[in-house]
Amino acid sequence: MKKIITTSLITIVTIVCLVGAFFFYASTPVRKERKEAIQLAEKYADMNKPERFYLFTRDQTYYTIAGENKKRQEILVSIPKDGDTIKVVDQKDGITEKQAQEIVQKKYHPYKIENINFGYIKGIPVWEVTTMNKDHTLSYYSLRFRNGSIYNKITNF
Repeated sequence: MKKIITTSLITIVTIVCLVGAFFFYASTPVRKERKEAIQLAEKYADMNKPERFYLFTRDQTYYTIAGENKKRQEILVSIPKDGDTIKVVDQKDGITEKQAQEIVQKKYHPYKIENINFGYIKGIPVWEVTTMNKDHTLSYYSLRFRNGSIYNKITNF
């Protein structure tokens, strides 16, 4: 009996360690991209308080860092993966992540908000809100950063 318990515990600990190692190594590229994006935001946008990282992939991939610059202004710094020009917007010039969430919640009444990201679609800054519907399908709502209007939506995906 003691041998069965010991074997079971060793098996469980091994499985937990393997699962943990898998998730650690699977997230390594994102951690590296986040670190590089923060370094670029600090260098090119004078960011000194990075607070949030967004990974946005549509027609182009953007790594965005939200935070405060040395002038204590809230900014969003978007770095295109392809090395194109870094884009910086003042948070005061548009809606916040929370406001984007509230707009989608109020207008579409989703079952659950899954994720919110910031990026660009055809040069237009957008907040993308991903929702889970009651039937377990996903919907994507892209809201214009400047005024919160719907730029694009994909429902029941």
